This record gives sequence, C-alpha cells and structure tokens, in this order.
Amino acid sequence: MVPRTRLAFFTLYLAGTGVLLFLLQLFLSSVSATGAASALSGWITFFGWMVFILLTVLALRWFRNHVMWSVRNRLIVTYLFIGGVPVALVLAMAIGTGFVVVEHLATFLAISEIQAQQQHLSADNAAAVEEIV
Repeated sequence: MVPRTRLAFFTLYLAGTGVLLFLLQLFLSSVSATGAASALSGWITFFGWMVFILLTVLALRWFRNHVMWSVRNRLIVTYLFIGGVPVALVLAMAIGTGFVVVEHLATFLAISEIQAQQQHLSADNAAAVEEIV
C-alpha cells in the first residue's frame, strides 16, 4: 500500500493535511478556542472532499488495471453481456408486465363492485318510487 504515482502521493499529502487540521481543531476546541476551531471546519471539509474525489479516481484506476483488463475478466464480462443481461431484461419485463396485469385486475374488480352497488341502489330506488306512487 505504498503510493507509487504522483496522484497517490498528492492524495496522501492532502489526507495527512486534513488529519492534521482535524487534530488541530480538536486541540483548539479542547482549550476553549472555539472561534479558531470553527474556522478550520471549512478547510477540513474541503480537504475531505478532495481526498474522497482523488481516492475515487485512484480506486477506478486500480479497478481498471487489476480487474477489468485481464483476458479472463474480459471473457467474463462478455459472457455476462451475452447471457446475463438478456435474462435480467426478460425477468424485468415479466415483473413489469405482472404489475400492469395486477393493476388492471384491481381496477376491474373495483369498477365491477361499484357497478354492483349502483345496480343495488337503482333497484332500491325503483322500489321506493313504486311504493311512493
């Protein structure tokens, strides 16, 4: 885990600077210098984000160099795209179709129940009209 590139050294330098600023902030807050400690929080956040971005770049570089570009892994990715992705797409389409069918069935059942209630009320209404007449 020794840094070998300039980007890795720079990332390590920024991380060390951020840690030193954080420790300085803790020290200042412990000696009741809250104004100076709060002034460092912006710099600590900045260094934290910079280290996060640079570590992401380094992780993507490592992933590309050590995982993705060997011949064996190229074949695995090819097999996944040829075999795995179509199966996943078919399953996703089947699940989506199932949701649509269930929604249509629920709508049909709700409408048929409303129509049955309407017919029942119409029959009661007609009986009431006949009784009044």
